[in-house]
Amino acid sequence: MELSSILKSIGFDSKQSAVYLACLQLGEDSVFNIAKLANVKRPTTYVILNSLAERGLISLRKTNKATLYSAASPKKLLDQIKQRQKNLESAIPNLMAIYNQQPNKPEVQFFEGKDGIAQVYYEVLEVMRSGLEVVFYGSIIEPVEIYPDLFEEYKETLKNLKVKTREILPWNEENIKYAKIVSKFKNPNHGLRFFNKKYECGRGDNIIFGNKIAFLPYHKNKYYVIVIENEDLVITHKTLFEHAWKAAKPLKQ
Repeated sequence: MELSSILKSIGFDSKQSAVYLACLQLGEDSVFNIAKLANVKRPTTYVILNSLAERGLISLRKTNKATLYSAASPKKLLDQIKQRQKNLESAIPNLMAIYNQQPNKPEVQFFEGKDGIAQVYYEVLEVMRSGLEVVFYGSIIEPVEIYPDLFEEYKETLKNLKVKTREILPWNEENIKYAKIVSKFKNPNHGLRFFNKKYECGRGDNIIFGNKIAFLPYHKNKYYVIVIENEDLVITHKTLFEHAWKAAKPLKQ
């Protein structure tokens, strides 16, 4: 995974990542050179540097000619994450007490934005690694385009022979190419078939994992996912999937 993607996963946006990485590469330097290397406008770079300084990730030193900025050790990032995790762990009992007081806990969750969808995909990967079967039906075109690093992690997970998963995909060039790639993994627990060519599939992904089902409709510039945790609904959709699976056809090698 690229460094910028890793930084984004811990709360940096793209410009903050670029500025922070530029500071690491330059050592102590002026905002002019940092902005130039990061390819971020100088006024925006000032704002980002001040924000990172407040987080203890950037230090500054004023000279007669200019203010110079330098990045703190990257280990400080890890220390801060560990401290946040420690704080959260200490708060979990109180949070769970509040959660358990709800008379009717919601079974439907709505996640908005690319990060929200990625969070669900990472949860799916964890279920796959646990050995429970996960089934997918829908398009992979959008996940590949929007989450290339995450999709590469998914393909790596498929190489684990303990992973059990099945996929039904629309018949198109991109999906055929994907099927040929994953077939080389020789995972006997990974099944992949195609819907009949005469059926048109919309833009979206659907996943059954554990006792949850996720619906991911992909619309231009609109990213969201609906996750429903309900055993009866999962059983119903799993039955529909099994019927679709019987009708679907594998790729002829």
